[in-house]
This record gives sequence, C-alpha cells and structure tokens, in this order.
Amino acid sequence: MGEFSMPFEVVAPADPAEGTATVLFEAPHWGLAAIGRDLVLGRELIFGRGIGYAAVGFGVDGGNILDPTPPDLVIAGTPVSAPGVLRFSGPTDPEILVQFTEAIRVDPTITALHGGIERLYAYGISRSADVLTEVQQVITSTVHRYRARCRRQRARRRPPAGPGPRAGTVHRLGSGDQYPRHSVPESAHRQPRRPRMRPAGRRLAALP
Repeated sequence: MGEFSMPFEVVAPADPAEGTATVLFEAPHWGLAAIGRDLVLGRELIFGRGIGYAAVGFGVDGGNILDPTPPDLVIAGTPVSAPGVLRFSGPTDPEILVQFTEAIRVDPTITALHGGIERLYAYGISRSADVLTEVQQVITSTVHRYRARCRRQRARRRPPAGPGPRAGTVHRLGSGDQYPRHSVPESAHRQPRRPRMRPAGRRLAALP
C-alpha cells in the first residue's frame, strides 16, 4: 500500500544450538497485542521448547501497532499521528505482514539468531486472524500464478515432436564403422498389457 516504518519484535534462544529451527509469527491483536504469546499459548510453551517468536505492527489502532512508543512511524506512506488509540478507523497494511514474514526466512541476522529457520507458523485471533487469512490468499494466488508461468515457459521450451523411429527396426551406430540396419521382428516388441478384469460383486478379504 505504500512506504511504512513500523515496530517489530524478534525473540530467539540465547544459544542458537538450543533452537528448533521453528518460529511462531503473530499478527498483533487490536486489544491485547501479543495475546497469543502472553495469554493463549503462553511464553513457557513457546520459549520452553526452543521456538522463536516474531511480530510486527501492521495497523495504527490499539495493539495492531505492537508498540506505539517509537518515533516517526509511517504506514501506507503517511506518518502516524496518534498510534495505539483504541479505535477501528485507522489504516492497516497487510503487505507489511507479507514482507516481514519473507524477511524472517531470508534475513541473515534473523536466521543466524535461530540457527537456521525451517518452519514458520502464524497465529492470529479475531481481526488479526482475518488479516492473516487475507495474506494467505495473496500468497497462494501468487504461488499459483508463478507455477502457471513456469508451466507456460516449459511448454514453450519443449522441442517440437519429430518423427520417431520406424517400428520393428533398431539403429546401431559405431565409431568410424557403418553398421547395417538390423530388422527386429514385430513379435519382439512389447505388446500393450490387457487390463485384468475382476468379476462384478467379488469381495476381497484380507489374509490372516
């Protein structure tokens, strides 16, 4: 939606070797910000199992901003004038969540803190869950378009089908010598296998 400058949080094990290469990403809740980490799941469940945690503000209302104290916050190309006010009229930008989750996977500092990242899970509740669903739809649509484009490119690169070898012949090529073409009887070629028919109504039973 435009330029943004929003607060974020990344929590990783003090010793990367104790991590599980897993990060839980949370879209901050409007009323309680990190409700998944602090109330629903709990810090002990997450951090006690070597799971990393990450969150980023994606709106200006209430806890959606994650932390209203940093200066010079920007969303959708507009400076935030009253961050963290409990209202429902402020802007949100789901693209922030898309870019931040991508940064979690590829940023060398974040991946080093966790000793590598192999799994990334997302959590949201109420309005935050709706935004995550929207983000998932955007990502899924992008993946489908990318796969369709790859299929079209493979189809264009595929060489045109030419005439195949004659049935019943084998071509033997030697280095420096000309070998005659040897005929192979038609019976030597594999015949298509007939489908095995099963009588209607026959019941199969497992062997003891």
